[in-house]
Amino acid sequence: IQPKEIEERRKRPLVKSSFEKYTLNVDLSQMNNVDLDEKKYASKYSMLSAKELSYTIDTLKIDRKKDFEDLSENMYNRTTASTLSLNMNPREVDSAFSGASIYELFDNRRKIQLIDAATNSVNSTRAILNSKKKTLAIAEKNLNKHIISFYEKFALGFACIILFFVGAPLGALIRKGGFGLPIVIAIVLFLTYHFIGIFAKNSAEDSSLNPIAATWLSTLIMLPLSVYLTNRATKDRSLVSFDGIFDPINKLIGRKESEQKPVSSDQLVKSSEAFQTLDGYSKEKLIDVIKNYRQYDLDVSYKNSALAILNERGFTEDELRFGGNLLNENYENALRYKKSYASNSVTTFKLYFISLIGDIVGAVLNNNGFPTIGLILMIIGILATLIYIVYLFKSLSSLSNFYKQIPEKSGVNIFVLLFMGLPLFFLLYFYYKDKLKEDIKTIR
Repeated sequence: IQPKEIEERRKRPLVKSSFEKYTLNVDLSQMNNVDLDEKKYASKYSMLSAKELSYTIDTLKIDRKKDFEDLSENMYNRTTASTLSLNMNPREVDSAFSGASIYELFDNRRKIQLIDAATNSVNSTRAILNSKKKTLAIAEKNLNKHIISFYEKFALGFACIILFFVGAPLGALIRKGGFGLPIVIAIVLFLTYHFIGIFAKNSAEDSSLNPIAATWLSTLIMLPLSVYLTNRATKDRSLVSFDGIFDPINKLIGRKESEQKPVSSDQLVKSSEAFQTLDGYSKEKLIDVIKNYRQYDLDVSYKNSALAILNERGFTEDELRFGGNLLNENYENALRYKKSYASNSVTTFKLYFISLIGDIVGAVLNNNGFPTIGLILMIIGILATLIYIVYLFKSLSSLSNFYKQIPEKSGVNIFVLLFMGLPLFFLLYFYYKDKLKEDIKTIR
């Protein structure tokens, strides 16, 4: 609808129309002529076969080499080094130039011209290099993506085999936790494999990491794990065993365990005053002697004599055992935890000083002209610190379990002790060294 007035026509008024149904025809006939197998639709690296990738990689490498050659030739030509001698007419002189710089040979006007020419040349060269740097970075990234895609075709097939030898032994080794625990561990392992692969490939795109190594990295990390799990599954062993790690450390710097003496069967002489005293005890007192003779600082002969007296009164050893009157379970557990703490605390104490000496002496030597020895000592100190933390936790765990056997002293918090023990373990070591001997005697 065109308005009659010219001014209204210039305003280009909005035209509205209404309809109940509008049919729009779009010509899609050209889509039938698309051949997805045609090269122009399959040029992306992720859609190429191994043979095509190999050919493309070779081509990209040749192009990359040519780009560097062209750049180097361009930079060389800009220096005019090849034509530098054409405009020079050397002549014999009877004296050598002794100034600080040949710049002094020119007048001020010529000096300004030289500075301007040099500045313009440097700025121009810098602009060319910056532009070429971006172009070469894009080309290098494209080449790395093709290399990653090529080796990924082989790495994925190998990864399937490796992950099979990770998952299958896990199902055989994890026998607790029902269906959920194996699934959780499998998901964690797969995500670890997946994210390592992603991070490695992203790093390889800009050549921070070798693209070939990045493609195989996650698979190679899983390889020793698959060998380990398969080996333990075939030998029907548990999933994790730290004995192979801690035993050599205990033998090297741990406490030397004394040989256990055989249990004595000696008894008190019946005519002795001690035996007569025991013979006058009631059943309850005799059972108390049997269970707690060590807390009373008595010899094992007192226990054997008390057993003999009860046997004469018609109470057999089996009856006492089934009734829980032959051993003090709390004491036996506490004694076991005490021995564990004593063994681990000695190792922890030695590791504490090894880590302290290694770190401090290593840092001093490193800052005073002995970097190699200092670095070695610092590495030893760091490793000792890591092992120290593990043994500290083991020691404090045994200590906490020890005091759980003593109800009135079960309030030992392992996390508080861990917080205190990290920097000041030597104080805890000497404090609990004799305290455990006294506290274990209070168990009844």
